[in-house]
Amino acid sequence: MKYYFSIEHSEYSAEKDIAKENSGAELRFFHVSFMNLIKGIPYLLEAWKKLVQTHAVSCKLILVGQIDASLKNIINSSYADVPNVEFAGYVSDLPAAYQQADVFISPSVADAGPATILEAMSAGMPVIASHNCGFASLISNGKEGFTYDYNDVDRLAEIMRWCIENPVELKRMGEQARTRVSQFSIDKYTDEVVSLLKGNA
Repeated sequence: MKYYFSIEHSEYSAEKDIAKENSGAELRFFHVSFMNLIKGIPYLLEAWKKLVQTHAVSCKLILVGQIDASLKNIINSSYADVPNVEFAGYVSDLPAAYQQADVFISPSVADAGPATILEAMSAGMPVIASHNCGFASLISNGKEGFTYDYNDVDRLAEIMRWCIENPVELKRMGEQARTRVSQFSIDKYTDEVVSLLKGNA
């Protein structure tokens, strides 16, 4: 296997317990990006709106990062009143923010990465990613998280609902996500590059 990308795991891999003792505990869904239309945020918010009709008390969506003007207009006109959504803006200590969340969502319409998927997995979070995220290939459904079609808001809402109702399974998935991404370490990446330079790859 070739390691063409890497992550510094020590920054994100502090131990955490994402399992909740009961399904009534608030589950925190997390997204980080420079938010624009390509990141799929309107689809995420539409799915969230469906979800909170039945689970508003037991979940929270935290969106971290700047928001571009066109997306901000859409949010203000269509999603301003959707409950349990926090727009956190810029966060200086991102690893610490990951440790406060439970499930990472990457709903991009098109994205070669994003590296935030690797960071979230390293932090021990299950990841819900659209098939259009490049790193979605690291996720096996039901093992490290879930993948779905970026515009299937019903399926995304269904996956988030499952997460709320299966907290013990989320802990297992988070552990498997951390194990899966651990193979993409800086050391392994360096070894691969050296091997390529020597002509041994």
